[in-house]
Amino acid sequence: MAHSTHASEKPAAPPGQRHGWTSTFWASRRSSFLGPLFGLALTCLVVFVANLSYMYGSMFRSPQRVHRLKILALDYDGGVVGEAMSAAYGSLEGDEFPTFEFRSTDGYRGEHEIREAICKEGYWGAIWADAGATARLEEAVNGTGDDGGGGGGGGGYDSTSAIGCMYSGVYYPIVASSYVQSSLLSLISAAGTSVYGVPGSETLFRHANLSSASSSAAFLNPISSGGSGAGCTVLAPTNQGMKALLNTATMVAGPLMQFFFCMGMNSMSGGAGVLSHMRIRDVYVLRLALSKAYAFLGGLCIAGCVWAFREDWSLAHGDKFALTWLCYWFYLDINYLVVDTVLVTIIPLAFFSFSIFTWIFVGITSSIWPFELSAGFYRWQYALPSHDVWILLTGVWSGGCRTQEEVTLPVLFAWWFVGHATSAWSVWRRCRMSEGAEEQGIRSSTAAARTSRAGGDTDGGEGEHLPRKEEGKVVDSMGDVTPDDTTRRASMEREEDNTDHSPV
Repeated sequence: MAHSTHASEKPAAPPGQRHGWTSTFWASRRSSFLGPLFGLALTCLVVFVANLSYMYGSMFRSPQRVHRLKILALDYDGGVVGEAMSAAYGSLEGDEFPTFEFRSTDGYRGEHEIREAICKEGYWGAIWADAGATARLEEAVNGTGDDGGGGGGGGGYDSTSAIGCMYSGVYYPIVASSYVQSSLLSLISAAGTSVYGVPGSETLFRHANLSSASSSAAFLNPISSGGSGAGCTVLAPTNQGMKALLNTATMVAGPLMQFFFCMGMNSMSGGAGVLSHMRIRDVYVLRLALSKAYAFLGGLCIAGCVWAFREDWSLAHGDKFALTWLCYWFYLDINYLVVDTVLVTIIPLAFFSFSIFTWIFVGITSSIWPFELSAGFYRWQYALPSHDVWILLTGVWSGGCRTQEEVTLPVLFAWWFVGHATSAWSVWRRCRMSEGAEEQGIRSSTAAARTSRAGGDTDGGEGEHLPRKEEGKVVDSMGDVTPDDTTRRASMEREEDNTDHSPV
């Protein structure tokens, strides 16, 4: 029987001997190697294509959704300049242009109220016709004195002050610079052209003193943006090169740092016997303390990198650094709880690389692009910690603008509290799995020894006498009675309970 069993197994190659791929040695082994390899390749391709499609889909046809970006429009002038601003928007209005909501000026007395509207009412920016802009333009156009001035500021008239604008530079900085700022400047430029055709313009320019250089300059350039948005107020200007990384690569650092930390800590805990021989309560407390300290230092490192490469970014206040550090610390701690919960205990280690890859891609998709420019399906990402932490960070850097604390904080604390409960369960589960693996290893070693002994008896050789097992005891070859591993472990636990009555 033993001979037939060994004959059914594939013979192993002698040490040091190698065979060609087409040799008969590999004939029965090719399928067992290529089958799983093709399955792995297919799984990798599916996971990568799915994640890339999900991320690219968030930006699919974004230009056709630009009209979802709302910009506040106010007319403090009540004259030709205000009419020109309205007419300019009428010529630019469309799906690929932000929606300018013209509101009454009653609730917006000045720039402070306008800033509050941007920060708390969901507006991406604001534009307004300045009070008295038409009167100043009329005075400049009809002036009789030639002061030798030129350009937009001739004769004391500043064409860039006719229409003002404001937007946040740190709230999705790529979108702010590519869509919001450009649309504001386009509207101001179009208003400078429309001003000649709106009601009242004929009366305004009828008596233009073109013999005066300053009047001619005001007539030819009545409204302008200064070319680079000189008339715009930018909340938290974000012009440094690394602004594109703030809501992309920086948000990837959190889950990656915690993934490597959990992998290393689990490996070292298993090798040192912590999971199988330390009290479960102590294992949880130890891991919890280590994770908090690591997240604390990790948040400091990320915040330090952001500060080191901020260039001329106006973040000089120490409280902003502390709040930035706190946000990243919170973010890393949540990611640790997520990784610790699912690693091995729920998702096997062989498949966890796909899971962490998907978690990172979904997270970065939630912070890389605003929901207004994505399909409605992506709004479920309000529930993801990466999106909410990013919103909190933009609020910190802009001085409290658009923090959406009523949404972000409940979501983040829900992840944090639930994560502590699930992490505690995962520690208990991981310890039990380690105990089971150790006991299985003991049984396997015993079975292998018995098999070896049985083989020795069959061949007539003299082998060492295997210990025979009685209830709770092992009788060795010399006849001495010793407790087995299970009895010894129970005895140790009873002794430990006698000295320490704290719960496990």
